[in-house]
Amino acid sequence: MSYPRKRSSAALPKGRRARPISVLEQFQCEDVHYDIEVPLALFDLKSFLKKAGIPRGNRWSGTLNPKDRGAGYHAHFKGRVDEERVRLTIEYYTGGQPLRDDAEPFAETVMQFLGSFAKEPTAQAFIIARFAKPKDHWRSRFNLPFRVTMAESEVVIDGISLVLPKNPLRAIAGFLGVGERVYNAAVNLVRPVEFSTFDIHNEIASFNEATTIFLERVP
Repeated sequence: MSYPRKRSSAALPKGRRARPISVLEQFQCEDVHYDIEVPLALFDLKSFLKKAGIPRGNRWSGTLNPKDRGAGYHAHFKGRVDEERVRLTIEYYTGGQPLRDDAEPFAETVMQFLGSFAKEPTAQAFIIARFAKPKDHWRSRFNLPFRVTMAESEVVIDGISLVLPKNPLRAIAGFLGVGERVYNAAVNLVRPVEFSTFDIHNEIASFNEATTIFLERVP
């Protein structure tokens, strides 16, 4: 699946460097959250904690900056260990300064890093992707906002949750709300993550496609 090209920096004043445009911004994506669980029997926890520089314990959290300045995004990395599973949360956001050393994990390769300790190539993930779609270019496929009468008063409903029909993207639910200038959209998905081939560009393009179940581009 293709995705938009980055904005050109040709018009910038001489000597001024363009701020990297992240893949999140290309799709008006606010953030993406992955929750992944791996059985302890299928994860080399001891090696992971050592390689990642995490003090041994049941919980950790940190920020992963990109290695490449052109990435334009960073990740929050959280986890905890219970008796049977390692529970991992990776969240992607726009912004972040590149690191100057070679200490993994990086924002761009955290999934591949995790995969090097997993004994299975994939793991099931629960995913939430949130978008702010400008009204100039997008519109709802159904009437929103709408008005209803409750307790003899008119109430405006400007947001609604959706149970989505079966689809190849494995999106199970959505949310759509109307702001002053944007549609606030979110999709929930349950699908496997393949660690070695993970590409956040392709992932966000796929999540963006899922929003077209209830949003459409303005011609």
